[in-house]
Amino acid sequence: MKKFRLADTDAIQLLSTGSLALKTDPDSIDVKGTFSVDEATCDLSAMNLGVKTLDYKDANTPAEETEPTKRSKAKRDVTVDLSFHCDRNLQVVARVLRSTWSGDVTYRLSKGVQSLTGGLNIWKGNLDLLGIRFDFSGGNITLTDTFPPNPNLEIEAVTQRHGIEATVGLTGPVSDPQLEFRSHPSMHEDEILSHLLFGKSLSEISAGQVLLLAAELQKLRNPSSSLGFKDNALALLNIDYIDFRGDGDESEIAVGKQLSENLHTEVRSNLQTDTAQGTVIRMEYELRHNISAETEFGNADDSHIGINWKRDY
Repeated sequence: MKKFRLADTDAIQLLSTGSLALKTDPDSIDVKGTFSVDEATCDLSAMNLGVKTLDYKDANTPAEETEPTKRSKAKRDVTVDLSFHCDRNLQVVARVLRSTWSGDVTYRLSKGVQSLTGGLNIWKGNLDLLGIRFDFSGGNITLTDTFPPNPNLEIEAVTQRHGIEATVGLTGPVSDPQLEFRSHPSMHEDEILSHLLFGKSLSEISAGQVLLLAAELQKLRNPSSSLGFKDNALALLNIDYIDFRGDGDESEIAVGKQLSENLHTEVRSNLQTDTAQGTVIRMEYELRHNISAETEFGNADDSHIGINWKRDY
């Protein structure tokens, strides 16, 4: 089976190459398969976590058999063992998330009991939290024997903003994940959020900013709460993030969009400049996982093209 479409829904698109073996006898059905994922996309925002069951009809049952005769026959045992391997080609996306994963997952069905085991490791990606872009620095998802699945998360993402480096960690089961903020230099969580949002310590922000900070904290603690202004703007404009940076004459607004898996664009505009001369457009194309080409243009004096290289340790 080459590039066989195993799933095609709004939530999951799965194209795989592999082998599938089917063995049957009067008492049992045995299905085994090993697949390498060619392309896969999982859209969390379109996913229904409820589990559906499939009705099974034995095609070998003679049509002339009566209902009492069929009911008298014992059901055949069905055993399923399907393994999937993906190598940096599983895309997991949502309204505020874009990420690429690798790993191995196995689905089993035996004596009516289903299980999903294995794990996934993040390769790259970013998420929008508090309207700020965080880049994933590492993470994994571990699947246990439970079904429906309740994976365990260990994910970290980092951003540098207003002179601090902030790390957000997401740990625990997906049904009840714990969110934790850390920073360098070290600060309390409230101080971290104040610096991220306003570039100031908690004691320096205004009463209105305190209310906004409280609203953002409530949104973090209750993700199902209604969307705020920034969230609605992101959805309306079909962009990934809106960011306010700097202070005074250096204050600017930035909007960004991931146009494809490898191409990211950002537009920045100085809030103190009345003309388009204060607008800068930056585009970054990832040539390989550690090499990217970047161009930035706007004011003639500020335009440049460069090659960026990074090494993962």
